[in-house]
Amino acid sequence: MKILFLADPSPNLENWILGIKNVDSNIEIRVKSLQFPSDFKSKVLRVFQWIELIFMIDKIVEDGKYDIVIGYRIPSYGFLASFVNNTKIVIAAQGATDIWPPSGLMAKFKRILMKRALRKAHLIHAWGNEMNLNLQKVYPCSHKILLMPRGIDKSIFNNKNRKDIFSIDNNYVYTFITTRALSPDYNHQKLIWAFYEFKKFNIPFIFNIVGAGVLEDSLKKLVNELDLEKEIKFRGKLDIMQLSFYYQKSDVYISIPVTEGVSASLFEAMACGCYPILSNLPSYDEFIVNRKNGTILKNLDPKAISWEILNSIGSQDYLGRASTFNFELINKIADNCKNMKLFIAKYRELCAE
Repeated sequence: MKILFLADPSPNLENWILGIKNVDSNIEIRVKSLQFPSDFKSKVLRVFQWIELIFMIDKIVEDGKYDIVIGYRIPSYGFLASFVNNTKIVIAAQGATDIWPPSGLMAKFKRILMKRALRKAHLIHAWGNEMNLNLQKVYPCSHKILLMPRGIDKSIFNNKNRKDIFSIDNNYVYTFITTRALSPDYNHQKLIWAFYEFKKFNIPFIFNIVGAGVLEDSLKKLVNELDLEKEIKFRGKLDIMQLSFYYQKSDVYISIPVTEGVSASLFEAMACGCYPILSNLPSYDEFIVNRKNGTILKNLDPKAISWEILNSIGSQDYLGRASTFNFELINKIADNCKNMKLFIAKYRELCAE
């Protein structure tokens, strides 16, 4: 079987491809991406190349004799995939909604693109139920949807090297982690202010910020201004083995984006035993029961966040039970090896039709 991915390079894409190859190394995979990045300066050039590819994509697929074409992110690469003939088309939503922001002229235009992509696709990946519902608001397509997350590599993200449940005393240093891109949608500035407030409780802690992005310099400046250099550490981009190491060192994973689909980083953290603290988004309701296996923040005011952080670490038994529950949950729903076997079986079924 030969698969062509239409997608921008990203860790999610890399993990998807690696998951397929781990299950069946004989599957041949190629990736076709737009030449220009999706930043503001390259937007116009990117659009022109995208339009050009609409007229070329069918020939590219035909020349490569691909069995499956996968368009990752529906209004862009999914729409591009919809111009492929005589080959099975698979498309995948990237977030809770691929239309963001959800209103305005551009949102209306993207809905038109999405509707065509959903209509032409033979199979649609939805990683979670909120994605599923949002897709069907654009175009009724439940009969085409495979509702299942890609999952994570349990051989890497697990709690095997995690220390035993700690004894809480005045000397224990709590470790918190966030692993999201340093961009406005992820509210790092609010987290830094929240830990400024949390420091007033005189509880020793380290907050590891993993990742890179456009806000890195301004966030480092804020940490310096608030005199938090000893507590807040910027770790930059990490490879997956380093990432697993930091998760397993951490007590709490914290992420407060303004929008979210099914987060691979959340699954990774849960598999490694971290207790999650998250913003109040519908996509989390499928996996997190508030104050059972995580905390859902109803208020993103930094003082309110600091109190919720304090409450979350108040009981070692509570953290231990949540960690065990989350590990078992990820084993059940987000084992990449199990889920990829089902993906591949579905792709082969499409090819046989």
